[in-house]
Amino acid sequence: MQSPRYCEIVNRNLLDHPIWEGEALVLINSSINTHSSRWDMGFHKHQAYEISILLEGDAVFQFENTEYFLQEGNVVIIPPNVPHRFYATTPVRWGVIEATFIPKELKKLFYQLTHTEFPRIITLLQIYREQYEVLFRNWLKMKSQPLIEEKKVVCTWVEIFLLFLLQHSKTSHVPITIETTATYIRSNLHQEIRMRDLAILSGFSESNFRRKFKDLYGVTPKQFHQYYRMAEAKWLLVYTKKSLQIISEQIGFSNIHSFSSWFKQIEGLSPSEWRKNKGELVV
Repeated sequence: MQSPRYCEIVNRNLLDHPIWEGEALVLINSSINTHSSRWDMGFHKHQAYEISILLEGDAVFQFENTEYFLQEGNVVIIPPNVPHRFYATTPVRWGVIEATFIPKELKKLFYQLTHTEFPRIITLLQIYREQYEVLFRNWLKMKSQPLIEEKKVVCTWVEIFLLFLLQHSKTSHVPITIETTATYIRSNLHQEIRMRDLAILSGFSESNFRRKFKDLYGVTPKQFHQYYRMAEAKWLLVYTKKSLQIISEQIGFSNIHSFSSWFKQIEGLSPSEWRKNKGELVV
């Protein structure tokens, strides 16, 4: 067996929706699955077209005699009847999609992502991985309710997943503008943002990205992020009755203590004290 090597792969999503395509049953399975570090799926194959994304943790994907180490943001695209194996090396969380007997148009899209006889492994940058996970969770909410035009809805969602991966799995991309990275920061205050990913998307090294960002906005990307975090926190404190826990989560803190310490370090008052005094309005 060859030595394990690092590759780029994506998370798995399972969908439990049987629908009829003509006279053939279209079976879609999707879910988010969590496993311990001892999880080993073993070698297996199936008739489904599979897309698996590793959302958290480290794992290994094995195809034939080669093992590929997987990390967060890795996506594995597997054609039907291809023997393969997954096992975890840390606790893991997967998003998995398996579709059986899909229409010809979706098969064509699927095989733009991979070969008919072996899997393909790609990597999503953190930005796109987070977008993919949001998309996937919205799909899970959608499928949990009765669907009108069920066949059209399910096939449309599968098509969206495939097109998303086609869009973001290319080895080259058109760089985004510095203004677009600023918009992304303002729109994603609730989550961690890695400047390295934004630098890659804008086509610059990290140092050049920081310099160009500061030339345009007068502050570094991190300072820009912190400013809008605070502005959002103050707005929520003044104009809503949301709890400190909810506000802390909305601007990217995992607990109230971290949020309160950060807020007090900057403003000199705790969030609850600032709210009570109404503070200075920040737009």
